[in-house]
Amino acid sequence: MRNVSLFLGTSGLVAVVAAGYAAGCVSVGADCALLASCAEYADAGPGGTGGQDGGGGDARSDAMSDAPVVDCAGPPMKMAGGPDTSCGVFAEPGVAAGGDGSKKSPFASLQAALDAAAIAGKPVYACAKEFDESVHLPSGLVLYGGLDCTHGWAWTAAQRTRIKAPATATTSGATEIAVRLGAGAGKTVIEDVDVIAAGGALPGVSSVAVLIEDTAAELTRSKLTAGDGTKGEDGVSPAHDPGLDGFDGVLGFNICGADVTNPGPAGSTKPCGAQTSAGGQGGDGGMPSGASLAGGDGQAGAPSDPASPGGGLAGKGQSAMACTAGVPGADGAPGSSGLGSTGTGAISTSGYAGTAGTDGLDGKPGQGGGGGGGAKGKLQIVCLQLPTKDRAGATGGSGGTGGCGGVRGGGGKAGGSSIALLSLATHPVTLTGVVLDVGNGGDGGKGGDGQDGGGNGSGANGGQGANGASAGCAGGNGGHGGAGGPGGGGLGGHAIGVAHGGTAPQGTPTVTFKTTPPTVGLGGAAGANNTDPVAGKGADGTSGPLVKL
Repeated sequence: MRNVSLFLGTSGLVAVVAAGYAAGCVSVGADCALLASCAEYADAGPGGTGGQDGGGGDARSDAMSDAPVVDCAGPPMKMAGGPDTSCGVFAEPGVAAGGDGSKKSPFASLQAALDAAAIAGKPVYACAKEFDESVHLPSGLVLYGGLDCTHGWAWTAAQRTRIKAPATATTSGATEIAVRLGAGAGKTVIEDVDVIAAGGALPGVSSVAVLIEDTAAELTRSKLTAGDGTKGEDGVSPAHDPGLDGFDGVLGFNICGADVTNPGPAGSTKPCGAQTSAGGQGGDGGMPSGASLAGGDGQAGAPSDPASPGGGLAGKGQSAMACTAGVPGADGAPGSSGLGSTGTGAISTSGYAGTAGTDGLDGKPGQGGGGGGGAKGKLQIVCLQLPTKDRAGATGGSGGTGGCGGVRGGGGKAGGSSIALLSLATHPVTLTGVVLDVGNGGDGGKGGDGQDGGGNGSGANGGQGANGASAGCAGGNGGHGGAGGPGGGGLGGHAIGVAHGGTAPQGTPTVTFKTTPPTVGLGGAAGANNTDPVAGKGADGTSGPLVKL
């Protein structure tokens, strides 16, 4: 274990000053009528106004003057024999439910006592035992712990009240908060109470012992223990999807199936989200007679790719030269890689939230292959069981489509942080005799791997010739879909004694880390095949006794 003394300076310290009391009326959240100390119950002497006849007062005032005056002022450590039952609301864990908050019948739940005290305007006196619950204190409430409830609720230096909160977070990236001090214009006081926050059970959960919203506060003789933050969730890595594969081209039409014309087959089209990939149409068969006998050229595949200007070009139809096949389509471009998380995250009334790495980008679809060129036509073609006649030439086959691009990899999520005290207050917060026990930060999640792009569709063969007429030429294969870009890694979790966003708390608490040196979460690694693994890695967490987030 390592102890670190935190020096926060003394400027602007708020002294622990007992509230002023009106002369003749002692009240620390107690009902002055019960204490018989208010002016309206004073014995009327000479010149007084308490009696109807202006004399020495009535029987009621005489009786009240004989009642003992209960002094509820100050903390219980200054009360010999413990506080009177009229001074506040009492809580003891493990007793039967249904108590009324008195010393003889305390509340079993500390939160129930705090709720009742907020209504009554009185402090809470908590037995020096363990309460297994998380609690919320409204601004201005006073919570005294360390009371021996078996010996008149007298204060004891040997034991403290313990608040040990169970894990309750139900979503990844949430924060376990054991004690929350609500915002308001009052000053919340906690003395002789140790607080233990649960570590997370889900990915990326942070642990905070005490969260102070925007209220003045004083914490005295308390140990605040934060649990470990958990590892952040890895980014999504989409599985291979055969549905991304491209479609094959369409076979060319034979000369024996032709008449005086023989149009080439249209290319297939592959939907890829907002984009499509299409194989080029096969070239038409040439006319059997006339001025132009050449076979038709195929069409280029789509989408065009400026980075590969030679991809997906159409094949040439037969003329004096033989027809040519369509050109294979270019592969789709891979998606850009995501960046690793940066910064330190953010604090709010919900606790701590780290930053995730960014997602990659989806891959681009492969280009469709070009359509093959068509062949010349010919006179008096003899085909089996068909009449002999002039026929247009065989067509080219259409090109195959490209495969669709792969889906992006997700960014890794942030690791959870361990923070003993998280303060959002702009009002003074004072720590006296406080120990801050800090756990470990969780590693950031790894960036997700990008999905593989779809396989290419095959180009189809051209149609068959006959009686010396040439066959059409094949269409080109489509390009492979580009892989999805990998995600960046998530932020590593922090290990911090006091994290604050407003005014830094005052005092010199002792900060103890679980390990030496403190264990902060490492930033998540980039997903596989990241083009810049350094930029794709998430930032590591930070540590220290006092850190502004």
